[in-house]
Amino acid sequence: MGNVESLRFFWPETVLTVATLGMFIQDLFTRRLPRRVQALTVGALVWLALAAYATWKTPGGSVPSSAGF
Repeated sequence: MGNVESLRFFWPETVLTVATLGMFIQDLFTRRLPRRVQALTVGALVWLALAAYATWKTPGGSVPSSAGF
């Protein structure tokens, strides 16, 4: 398994990293909105759903990390 193919094992971590950055950016854009808390809550729930989906789609089992050496 090559490096690119092994990236599918890191989808949950990638989604959580992008979610953190996305929430920071969303916080900047919603700073003066009267419904800021609701907007941030919806954003967090969307990212949580994406992280759950990425975790569900991550393949199980173990794979040698050094091509069997």
